[in-house]
Amino acid sequence: MPKIELIQGDSLEYWKSQYPNWSYFLPSVPSSKQAEADKLADIVSKNTIARLTSDGNKLTEEHRRSLGLVAKALSYSAYTSDPKRIALPLFTGGGKTQSVIAHASEVIQGKYDIGIWVAVGTIAQIDEIREGLRDRGVQDNAIGVKHSGRGSNVTTSNASGFQILLVTHERIKSCDYSYLTEYQGKKRQLIWDEALIAAKSEHLSIRKLMDDMSLWKSRLKQATWNNRKAASEEEAT
Repeated sequence: MPKIELIQGDSLEYWKSQYPNWSYFLPSVPSSKQAEADKLADIVSKNTIARLTSDGNKLTEEHRRSLGLVAKALSYSAYTSDPKRIALPLFTGGGKTQSVIAHASEVIQGKYDIGIWVAVGTIAQIDEIREGLRDRGVQDNAIGVKHSGRGSNVTTSNASGFQILLVTHERIKSCDYSYLTEYQGKKRQLIWDEALIAAKSEHLSIRKLMDDMSLWKSRLKQATWNNRKAASEEEAT
């Protein structure tokens, strides 16, 4: 099952302009499930946008398209077993958490046979997502919580019964998490919020890498020109 990482960064529309064939990274969905995956993505996108606008946010067309792409990545990755790691950069406050809440709640209320595993950095983030799910009508018996504080209700024996699991990064890194990976005998969809920033000591900025490559390319051109000029002057002499 693909691993979806929601990280802070530049807008998805920016990277779409840098890489015109951007859609190649979306997981492939079996043709028999394509219509269902597209329907789920459309509902998630619309529900996320509706929630953000109802909270007083004014969304640009670029922002709306980015949220649509996040919804597609979430939806498509739920319909394939191909191992893949997908990182989605979206600016702070752009709607990453609301997209996850909309996706998980629609999976429950639409009666999709999909198990979801959401890993976040803090217990406060777990509480935020759980409250968001409750606000959208998801019952507590569908939500499993695993962390080091009070309110953790997941054990090795009951984990596979919760359709949605909310887990902190530290719980995964510090224990055997194999019992968290399946929902009723099938692999869960893993959504890892802000993994490259919150859970990694080092990460690579794609924009910085591109800028550095551009700089070295410029220096190489200059060095090549200098060498050719020196060779030409030596030949003339």
